[in-house]
Formats: sequence, structure tokens, C-alpha cells
Amino acid sequence: AGVAGVTLGEAIQMDASTSPVNRLVDADVNSEQIVGTCLETAASGARFLYELMPRSVDLA
Repeated sequence: AGVAGVTLGEAIQMDASTSPVNRLVDADVNSEQIVGTCLETAASGARFLYELMPRSVDLA
């Protein structure tokens, strides 16, 4: 997980702005760069499960 970690059930996206290795973080509202949905909560640097759904959009 990226700097801020990830949250169960939230859409996730790449975190290129704060991580040189493109870690995943919770997506911004109305983000169109969704990688998938997080299946568990994880802290920064931890490995976690997620469902890969690259065409989904996180709309408010």
C-alpha cells in the first residue's frame, strides 16, 4: 500500500505522486484511473488483496 494505506471496500489507484514505485492508495472521488477495489485494509508498505477492475470509475 502507498503512503496513506488502503481501506476495505474502497476503489484504489496508483500513487505516482508520492511513491516512485507506483504503490496503490484509496482513489479520489470521481477518479477515472481506478485499478480495482480493495478487499482488506492495509497500512503503508503492506501487501493486501484487491479485485482487479481497471475499467471501473469511482463516482460520488
